[in-house]
Parts: sequence; C-alpha cells; structure tokens
Amino acid sequence: MRISIIGTGKSGFAAAKLALKKEHEVFVSDAGHIDKYKEEADFYDKHNIKYEFGKHSDKILDCDLIVTSPGVPPTFRYFQEARTKKIPVISELEFAYSYLEDYKAIIAVTGTNGKTTVVNLMQHILISSGQASLLCGNVGTPLSDCIGSEEGCYIIIEASSYQLDSIQTFRPDIAIITNITPDHLSYHGNFVEYFRAKWKITSNQKQSDLLILNQDDPLYSERSGKTDFDISGELPEKSTQAQIKYFSVIEKSNGAFIEDNIVWITQQHKDKEEFMPTSQFAMPGMHNVYNTLSAILACRYLEIPDEDIRDSIAAFKGVEHRIEHIAAIDGANWYNDSKATNVNAAWYALSSFDKPIIWLAGGEGDGNDYRPLNELVKNNVKNIISYGKESYAIHSIFSSLVACDRVESLQDAVQLANALAEEGDIILLSPACKSFDQFMNFEERGKEFKKMVMDLV
Repeated sequence: MRISIIGTGKSGFAAAKLALKKEHEVFVSDAGHIDKYKEEADFYDKHNIKYEFGKHSDKILDCDLIVTSPGVPPTFRYFQEARTKKIPVISELEFAYSYLEDYKAIIAVTGTNGKTTVVNLMQHILISSGQASLLCGNVGTPLSDCIGSEEGCYIIIEASSYQLDSIQTFRPDIAIITNITPDHLSYHGNFVEYFRAKWKITSNQKQSDLLILNQDDPLYSERSGKTDFDISGELPEKSTQAQIKYFSVIEKSNGAFIEDNIVWITQQHKDKEEFMPTSQFAMPGMHNVYNTLSAILACRYLEIPDEDIRDSIAAFKGVEHRIEHIAAIDGANWYNDSKATNVNAAWYALSSFDKPIIWLAGGEGDGNDYRPLNELVKNNVKNIISYGKESYAIHSIFSSLVACDRVESLQDAVQLANALAEEGDIILLSPACKSFDQFMNFEERGKEFKKMVMDLV
C-alpha cells in the first residue's frame, strides 16, 4: 500500500516507522524546514522513505491512504482533494489501531480538561495492582510506537479531538469523556464540530463496551440544562451502543457519586455501596474528585480489586504542570498549572484554594470567553497579573472586579507576584491560554516557570 503521511512531528514520525515496518511504500510531507527534522530526515534517507520539507505538494495524492498528524486542520486543501479521489484520510491513532492485537483492553480518555490526569491515574492503579499497561496517545508516546509491545497489556490512550476527528474504526473497550467546554475552535471551526469530534470516541463502541460520562455536564448527561457558554448551532445526536456509567459530585448517579464527602458506587440507581472518603485522595481540588471518580468506574469495570484502587488513589499526587506545588517562599505558596490552556481548566484551578490567590494568566488566546470566571475571581482572587498576547483582554475583563496588573512576559509576572505576595497567599500560574506566543508548548512554559520561582528561593 502507498501511504502519505502529513507532518513529521512525534506522531507522524511514529506512523512512518510503523508503515515501514509493515512494508508499505511511504511518503512524508511537512511544511517545516528540514533543519528542524534532522533526525527524521536521516532516518528517511537510511530507509529509502521519500519525503518533502518546506512545502506540501500534489505528491501527497499519489497514494492509497493518507495518515494525518494531530493539528493539521480539516481545511487542509489536500484532504478535500483526497476525498474527491476517494482516498481515505485517517489519524495516526486510527492507523496504529488497525495493527493492535493480543491486548487486554483499550481505555481511551478524552475531554477538554482532566484527561492527562485520568490516564496517568489509571496507569498508576493498574501498575500498582500488578497489571501490565501501556500509556500512549496525546499524553506523549504515539500509539504507533507501541505496536509490537501490546501483548497482554491494558492500553491507556489519551485521545485529543484532533486524533478522534479522523477515526473510522477505532473502538475502545472503555471510553471516558471528562467534560466538554469550548477549546480548539480555530481548528474545528465551531463548538459543534469540536463536540462532534469528542463524541466520536464512542461511535464504534458495542453493547459490551462502557462509556463513562460526567453527569454534572449538561451537554451530554442525564441532566440536560443550560451551559455557562454559548453554543451556536445544533449539537449532533448523542447516540451510543455502549453501556453508560455516570459520575457526579452533586447528586446520586448510576455509577459513582459524592455524598457527605464519601465516594459511593451504585448499580442502576439502586443500592449504594460505600467506597472511600474523599479525604484520602492525594490530589487536591474538586476537578480531581471528578477525575478520580471516572478512574474508579473504569478500574472496577476491569475488575481491579477495590483495595488496590483505594491504595493507589491515596498515593497518587497528580501530574506535572497541573496544580503542581513548587515552593513556599516567605509563607506564600507557588503553584504551576501551566497545563491550564483554556478557561475551563483555569476555572478548576481557581476553585481549588480557600486562600487569597495572586493569579498569573495570559499567553495566546483561542477566542477565549472569560465571563464564566467572574464569580470565582471576585471571591477567590486578590490580584491578577496578565502577560503575553492576551494580557490586554484579561486586564480589560477583570480590572473592574479585582486589582489587575499587566506585564509583558511571564518572567515579569513572577517578579511582580513575588513583590506583591504576603504570607498565606497562593501564587498560581493558571494561564487560561495557549503557550505559543512565548513558549513551544505548555510543558516548556511550566518548566521555565518553575525555574523562575526556584531562582527566588
């Protein structure tokens, strides 16, 4: 088979190596300069893989299948031409899935926020209970790199909307949707298309499979209702063949819920079973209660012993760049929440503390609507320091509510926050924005922030 691969980042490079391994004829196209991909180009030269850098050309269409990398938008001109020529266009996730065999089960997690925490918690639980597992997808290791290592393993996949948008047959045994709020709208075009991409995680599930949903999310739960953001257009039909379990922190659900700070498990809204107190959770914040409930439901479906699940939850402290405590300086505590690349993620962070917050926010916006944060800002934040491309927008929205300062860079924000901080304060980097105006990604932003803070010690 002749396969064209669009993009040679981590995902595209992994797809190219897998296609070569499966003895396909491979062509790689990337608009980036070849100097950025020296390792990849050397590999392609060594294995006689044809490629082009610095452009995309009609050579892409000389194939039987196109594999696209995450982030290549649906409007990419060659996708429409490919469909006209009846050339399938699939994601790297879909491509790799077609070669999976002899694995125990696939657990796929998507959602606007929380998915990285959930997949890492799931792997922690499985490993702690003696189960072999592979963690892959949007979390860092492409699924293509795992082919050949999956025998006898549980496969845990963080699935982004980019990856799900171009699936055809991908079917997880367990699918989790943590929440869906506006994000990546410049890629998908509008919220309806973003929602459609997320919901595709369950499109191929069967009656023997499980779909886990957030009952407190009015978009797709048993509790339909008004959202705190605008939806333009009609949402697609939310159909699935899978069994559904719900998690909730505000009411009883068919699945897992919180009552009197206790996790309860129910079956078909009947008898409830006490599972564990939330006081034993190692991760702080209400958002992590939601994340933990979804992981509990998935692990019980896999018949992991309850004791192993409880012990793992009590020991798991979270993931890097997600409300990560860095240091206490002169009685003020600094937290790195660089992974909060959208407004909803920042909402969770701002709601996680009961002490005055100096909030560091900014970066590159994506049509951000900050209004859902108004009440939290009034109640929880004592000062906002905005920086980067969105600094003016953030300052103009919140300056009438709390003290606001605007600076150019994250370094400037750290210096000003240190000058303003008092004993008992929380200094929280939770940008609510993408990182691309000043950093390569949220990981680099978080690591640089931690260095800046530690330089103050």
